[in-house]
Amino acid sequence: MQPAIWARYSRRRSPRGRSQCAERSPLKIEARGCEERPETVGPSPRREELAETGRGRRRARAWWSRRRASARCLVILTLTSVLNGPHSVALADSMFPGERQVRFSQRLALKRLSQRPACRALFDKLGRSGAQLVADATFRIASPAESRRFCRRGGAALFTTVGGEEVTLCIGVFLRLPTKTQAALLLHEALHHAGVSEQPWDPDGLTSPALTQLVERKCRL
Repeated sequence: MQPAIWARYSRRRSPRGRSQCAERSPLKIEARGCEERPETVGPSPRREELAETGRGRRRARAWWSRRRASARCLVILTLTSVLNGPHSVALADSMFPGERQVRFSQRLALKRLSQRPACRALFDKLGRSGAQLVADATFRIASPAESRRFCRRGGAALFTTVGGEEVTLCIGVFLRLPTKTQAALLLHEALHHAGVSEQPWDPDGLTSPALTQLVERKCRL
């Protein structure tokens, strides 16, 4: 529907301030050269175009917002399926400070096990799967008493028990280490889970630094 349009005659004032055009006399308007300038009442086509453009932008923003929400859900579902698959990374019930870096180092250790046959051989000769041991490990932060005994006095970054699955983190020390060293220590603890002991508890075993150096050499860390 065409918008309603009406015409108004522009007036040119004389030096005395009187109008030179009479709106009621078209003949005088034409004779004096007055201009007829139409004005638009109601929404103009340009305003309607801008309004339609604004609505289109709002619809586009809403559509992209829904797409982003769907993509986030898809990523979450994908990660859930990956983490629940074979050799998945065991997640703790609650987050702890530095957990993202711990998980990153854990994934690096799993990557080295999949790429380096010599790294896998450390576990194969024990009859255990290194990837499964690393993935099944659970983590917790050292208690204040453990922190005083092992982290501050002993200088440990993490510790575990032979044949166990839980790794206790001296999180402040662990996070200051390079990522490759963190991954090597996680493999070190996985060897303890596989049954490897070390000095001084096992006189025939390697020292803790020697075991870490063995892991770094075999797994290229």
